[in-house]
Amino acid sequence: MLNNSRIGAIIKIIGKHPGITLGELNKVLCQSGIKVTERTIAKDILALKSEFGLLEQRERLRRGYFLESICCLSPHEVCLVLDSLQTFGTQLAASDASHLTKRLRAWAKDNGVKLSRTRSIRQRNIYKNSEQTKRIEHSLLDAIREHKGVTITHEVPLARKAARITGYPLLIVFHERGWYCIMRELPGDCYRPFRIDRIKSCQLARVPSNDHHDKDVAECEFLINCGWGMGFPGNRKELEAANKRPPIVVRFDGVVAPFILEAAERHPLGKITPVKDGSGDAQFKIWLSNPREFLFWVRSFGSHAWIVSPSSLVSAERAEVRRMADRYR
Repeated sequence: MLNNSRIGAIIKIIGKHPGITLGELNKVLCQSGIKVTERTIAKDILALKSEFGLLEQRERLRRGYFLESICCLSPHEVCLVLDSLQTFGTQLAASDASHLTKRLRAWAKDNGVKLSRTRSIRQRNIYKNSEQTKRIEHSLLDAIREHKGVTITHEVPLARKAARITGYPLLIVFHERGWYCIMRELPGDCYRPFRIDRIKSCQLARVPSNDHHDKDVAECEFLINCGWGMGFPGNRKELEAANKRPPIVVRFDGVVAPFILEAAERHPLGKITPVKDGSGDAQFKIWLSNPREFLFWVRSFGSHAWIVSPSSLVSAERAEVRRMADRYR
């Protein structure tokens, strides 16, 4: 007859020490106060294989014991998970992550796992995180998991009325200071970001399940990488049109050029090179379908960065600089 407490102890030990052998398992059991022979442990191992299905179905496991269908974390991995949960829960205001952090910390304390915060980020979700927003976020996550379509009501402060959009939600991403949901709109194949706190309602749409969900996610991630921030092309057609236009060329003076040149692979569609005229300047050439957020970034360098081409963008930035000067008069 099986001893449930001993079986439980064996499972816990294998979970903490993946790859442990029979002899090592016997030593650890004895150290924990469970006196048992290797013959008895072998019978327990057989039960874990045949009755519980927790160990690989082989006569001799020379590489030791590993729990099947169970994900086991080392103390280092537990710390890494907690770092991630801390970021999601505290900085990015994800209530589920905060709840799981408390549970995992309690588990670590009960099992003698020493924890130390090792890494985090200083980003913070500054937008509204009301109960309604949480419900909408959970509805979107459920739709993503089940590959369902939704209809959302999205409201932008400058717009006169809210817009109703139907589509397939694909990703929830954090950008700058808040959470966005990336959707493939219906009809068509346009991928667009919607800030979650601006979504006022969300309900399942009467559309078929998305049989191309994984393909859509891959396409969505590709298009995001072709943009700057949340200003990315909505589809391949927009991307091709952007690639046919002249690139945006920005020059950085010698004060900030060393920092720009440190990240030469800043963007997959951009190229950063030193200017070979003895000035110590750097040049950034990039193709973008929507340069709005990119221009905000360039302006953040003040007089140390300026647009070189195309001429239409140079003229627009000159006009913007004049308007800024008028404000400061």
